[in-house]
Amino acid sequence: MSARITKNHYFEPDKSLRRLADRVCRVYPEYFGHIDLKRVAFMMETTGNDSGACAVCHKVSTLARAAFREVKKPTDFVIAFFSSECEGKSQQWMQMLMFHELLHIGVDGKLVEHDIQEFMDVVRLAGLDWQNDDDLPDIIRKQIKLVA
Repeated sequence: MSARITKNHYFEPDKSLRRLADRVCRVYPEYFGHIDLKRVAFMMETTGNDSGACAVCHKVSTLARAAFREVKKPTDFVIAFFSSECEGKSQQWMQMLMFHELLHIGVDGKLVEHDIQEFMDVVRLAGLDWQNDDDLPDIIRKQIKLVA
């Protein structure tokens, strides 16, 4: 099922992103234990990206939620990755991007905007310039924990 999430962009469901999210959530339950991954759609963009974003997390609107229900999948959030920005990136980079996007799902079920706490958590885990770093830690296999 292809879906248009943002203007001029089409996305396909991606099981590998779901598996990655599951692993990140299991390793970091203190951050993601509140997330019901069954209610999150994971999509990969298929049409090209002109926004410069690597991924986006959207709270599903009431209208879109009704459409997801029609396909028998109640969905509260969509996390969408842009293939053009993710192509050729390391597994460690994809882990960090998923960690970052999952932080947008609030404990209260609301979308969390970028804030200093989220920024500091990511910096502690992977460094200030993680998006351009070729030598990121494997945050899943090494089970690196954030320092408070």
